Amino acid sequence: MRNPLAGLLGALIALVAGFGILRKRVWAAYGYGLLQFAGGLSALTLLREKGDGNIVQAVATGLVGLLFAAFFFLAGRSLKRTGGKLGGAIPWIVAVSLLNIPLFFVRAYVQSTGSMENTLLTGERILGRVYPPMTPVRGDIVLFHQRLEHGDASILIKRVVGVPGDRIHMTSRILYVNGSALTEPYVVHRDRQGNHGRDNFPLDQAEMEELRFVIGSAEMADARQDMTLNHVERGEVVVPVGKFFVLGDNRDNSLDSRFFGFVDKGDLIGKPLLIYDSQEPPAVSGAFSWPKIRWSRLLRWL
Repeated sequence: MRNPLAGLLGALIALVAGFGILRKRVWAAYGYGLLQFAGGLSALTLLREKGDGNIVQAVATGLVGLLFAAFFFLAGRSLKRTGGKLGGAIPWIVAVSLLNIPLFFVRAYVQSTGSMENTLLTGERILGRVYPPMTPVRGDIVLFHQRLEHGDASILIKRVVGVPGDRIHMTSRILYVNGSALTEPYVVHRDRQGNHGRDNFPLDQAEMEELRFVIGSAEMADARQDMTLNHVERGEVVVPVGKFFVLGDNRDNSLDSRFFGFVDKGDLIGKPLLIYDSQEPPAVSGAFSWPKIRWSRLLRWL
């Protein structure tokens, strides 16, 4: 979902650049071209996070930005040749730096499900650190790519409960790591009835085959089957090198490693840092309503 404030800021910068060009300020054209160039490069560097289905869109956005950059650079040269005033370069360089350099270190994401309640609520927007690359430890919340169906990728947010070498099993909702019950004050359980296939892990092969046709895509089923066939020893899942086992904090309503297997280290994106916006999901009434902001959750560190 596009942030309206970002759109307003972009329109304001374009207006300033247009006004400067009309007054024959060379750096109004150069500066806006530099902004478009940085934006095009940023779009191309984000290809890995777009998922296979959006790569064409990301490439198109990047190339359009570079084409606009070339156009405004040429416009600036034309203004310079025809006696235009140079104008101020520093404000444009500062603006380009402030708007683009942070994208190489932190980026914005939206929590679109309730799988991490009450740590993260549906509709919350967060800033995630993507550089330098992280090596998560047990208990860290991570952003990562997950292949969901037919090769399409989605970005999920879960908590790491198992790192390479850990032995994991779950019995009646209690998670055991390396033989000891894990203390998890962040976990919530809202289903009073319980569910054997969800609350116990790993399941035996017959139960896994039954689960195969109930939860997830064929890709998830294959990854889950590989985990239970090749990485279970004496009733416990052993996390292999370069893999991580993740679960949602809303343990009764989370699509996680119990169903799609391990998360590969190469699929990690980064670590959520801060909730910068939190809005109640819109009511399904068909009527227009202003978003309800959860003020108490703004600027909460994760």
